Amino acid sequence: MVSALVLGGCSSPKTPESFCKVYHAEKAAYLEKNAAALKDVEGENDQGTAALKSLLALGTALGDIVVLMDKLAKAAPDDIEPDLRNIHDQLQKQLESAGDNIGNPLQGLGSSLASGLMTIGSWQRFDAYVRDNC
Repeated sequence: MVSALVLGGCSSPKTPESFCKVYHAEKAAYLEKNAAALKDVEGENDQGTAALKSLLALGTALGDIVVLMDKLAKAAPDDIEPDLRNIHDQLQKQLESAGDNIGNPLQGLGSSLASGLMTIGSWQRFDAYVRDNC
Protein backbone atom coordinates (compact mmCIF):
# COMPACT_ATOMS: atom_id res chain seq x y z
CA MET A 1 0.00 0.00 0.00
CA VAL A 2 2.85 2.36 0.81
CA SER A 3 4.43 1.73 -2.59
CA ALA A 4 1.11 2.52 -4.28
CA LEU A 5 0.96 5.84 -2.47
CA VAL A 6 4.58 6.62 -3.30
CA LEU A 7 4.16 5.66 -6.96
CA GLY A 8 0.88 7.57 -7.18
CA GLY A 9 2.64 10.67 -5.93
CA CYS A 10 5.37 10.31 -8.58
CA SER A 11 3.12 10.31 -11.60
CA SER A 12 3.51 13.28 -13.87
CA PRO A 13 0.96 16.04 -13.41
CA LYS A 14 -1.83 16.26 -15.93
CA THR A 15 -1.22 19.84 -17.04
CA PRO A 16 -1.90 21.44 -20.41
CA GLU A 17 1.88 21.61 -20.94
CA SER A 18 2.44 17.90 -20.27
CA PHE A 19 -0.58 17.03 -22.42
CA CYS A 20 0.74 19.13 -25.31
CA LYS A 21 4.13 17.46 -25.05
CA VAL A 22 2.46 14.04 -25.45
CA TYR A 23 0.21 15.40 -28.22
CA HIS A 24 3.09 16.76 -30.31
CA ALA A 25 5.25 13.65 -29.83
CA GLU A 26 2.45 11.24 -30.70
CA LYS A 27 1.28 13.32 -33.67
CA ALA A 28 4.80 13.46 -35.12
CA ALA A 29 5.27 9.70 -34.69
CA TYR A 30 1.87 8.98 -36.27
CA LEU A 31 2.52 11.24 -39.27
CA GLU A 32 5.99 9.81 -39.83
CA LYS A 33 4.79 6.22 -39.67
CA ASN A 34 1.79 6.72 -41.91
CA ALA A 35 3.63 8.92 -44.42
CA ALA A 36 6.01 6.01 -44.98
CA ALA A 37 3.06 3.64 -45.49
CA LEU A 38 1.39 5.98 -48.00
CA LYS A 39 4.66 6.45 -49.88
CA ASP A 40 4.97 2.67 -50.09
CA VAL A 41 1.47 2.44 -51.58
CA GLU A 42 2.19 5.23 -54.08
CA GLY A 43 5.32 3.46 -55.29
CA GLU A 44 3.44 0.23 -56.07
CA ASN A 45 2.93 -0.47 -59.80
CA ASP A 46 0.46 -3.35 -59.44
CA GLN A 47 -3.04 -1.89 -58.82
CA GLY A 48 -4.23 -4.97 -56.90
CA THR A 49 -1.22 -4.91 -54.60
CA ALA A 50 -1.54 -1.14 -54.18
CA ALA A 51 -5.21 -1.51 -53.20
CA LEU A 52 -4.39 -4.21 -50.66
CA LYS A 53 -1.52 -2.19 -49.20
CA SER A 54 -3.79 0.85 -49.04
CA LEU A 55 -6.47 -1.12 -47.18
CA LEU A 56 -3.88 -2.48 -44.75
CA ALA A 57 -2.45 1.02 -44.23
CA LEU A 58 -5.94 2.34 -43.47
CA GLY A 59 -6.52 -0.39 -40.89
CA THR A 60 -3.13 0.24 -39.33
CA ALA A 61 -3.77 4.00 -39.26
CA LEU A 62 -7.11 3.52 -37.46
CA GLY A 63 -5.45 1.20 -34.95
CA ASP A 64 -2.72 3.77 -34.41
CA ILE A 65 -5.30 6.51 -33.82
CA VAL A 66 -7.01 4.36 -31.18
CA VAL A 67 -3.67 3.93 -29.39
CA LEU A 68 -2.88 7.64 -29.80
CA MET A 69 -6.23 8.65 -28.29
CA ASP A 70 -5.68 6.31 -25.35
CA LYS A 71 -2.29 7.92 -24.67
CA LEU A 72 -3.79 11.40 -24.96
CA ALA A 73 -6.67 10.50 -22.62
CA LYS A 74 -4.18 9.24 -20.02
CA ALA A 75 -2.15 12.47 -20.28
CA ALA A 76 -5.14 14.83 -20.45
CA PRO A 77 -6.12 17.27 -17.73
CA ASP A 78 -9.49 16.59 -16.13
CA ASP A 79 -11.37 19.14 -18.25
CA ILE A 80 -10.63 17.40 -21.58
CA GLU A 81 -10.06 13.77 -20.50
CA PRO A 82 -13.75 12.67 -20.80
CA ASP A 83 -13.88 13.90 -24.40
CA LEU A 84 -10.69 12.05 -25.32
CA ARG A 85 -11.98 8.90 -23.60
CA ASN A 86 -15.24 9.20 -25.58
CA ILE A 87 -13.35 9.54 -28.87
CA HIS A 88 -11.10 6.62 -27.98
CA ASP A 89 -13.99 4.37 -26.99
CA GLN A 90 -15.98 5.09 -30.16
CA LEU A 91 -12.95 4.54 -32.40
CA GLN A 92 -12.22 1.30 -30.56
CA LYS A 93 -15.79 0.12 -31.22
CA GLN A 94 -15.42 0.98 -34.92
CA LEU A 95 -12.15 -0.93 -35.13
CA GLU A 96 -13.64 -3.96 -33.42
CA SER A 97 -16.69 -4.03 -35.70
CA ALA A 98 -14.80 -3.34 -38.95
CA GLY A 99 -14.53 -7.02 -39.84
CA ASP A 100 -18.22 -7.61 -39.17
CA ASN A 101 -19.17 -4.86 -41.60
CA ILE A 102 -17.33 -6.27 -44.62
CA GLY A 103 -20.37 -8.33 -45.59
CA ASN A 104 -22.77 -5.47 -44.95
CA PRO A 105 -21.16 -2.14 -45.88
CA LEU A 106 -24.38 -0.18 -45.36
CA GLN A 107 -24.51 -1.35 -41.77
CA GLY A 108 -20.90 -0.26 -41.38
CA LEU A 109 -21.69 3.13 -42.86
CA GLY A 110 -24.65 3.57 -40.51
CA SER A 111 -22.55 2.53 -37.54
CA SER A 112 -19.81 4.98 -38.49
CA LEU A 113 -22.32 7.77 -38.93
CA ALA A 114 -23.87 7.10 -35.52
CA SER A 115 -20.43 6.99 -33.93
CA GLY A 116 -19.50 10.28 -35.60
CA LEU A 117 -22.63 11.94 -34.29
CA MET A 118 -21.91 10.66 -30.79
CA THR A 119 -18.39 12.11 -30.81
CA ILE A 120 -18.71 15.34 -32.80
CA GLY A 121 -18.87 17.48 -29.67
CA SER A 122 -15.86 15.69 -28.21
CA TRP A 123 -13.86 16.18 -31.42
CA GLN A 124 -14.76 19.90 -31.45
CA ARG A 125 -13.73 20.37 -27.80
CA PHE A 126 -10.50 18.39 -28.41
CA ASP A 127 -9.69 20.57 -31.43
CA ALA A 128 -10.40 23.77 -29.49
CA TYR A 129 -8.31 22.56 -26.54
CA VAL A 130 -5.32 21.81 -28.77
CA ARG A 131 -5.64 25.15 -30.58
CA ASP A 132 -5.90 27.06 -27.29
CA ASN A 133 -3.22 25.20 -25.34
CA CYS A 134 -0.76 23.59 -27.71
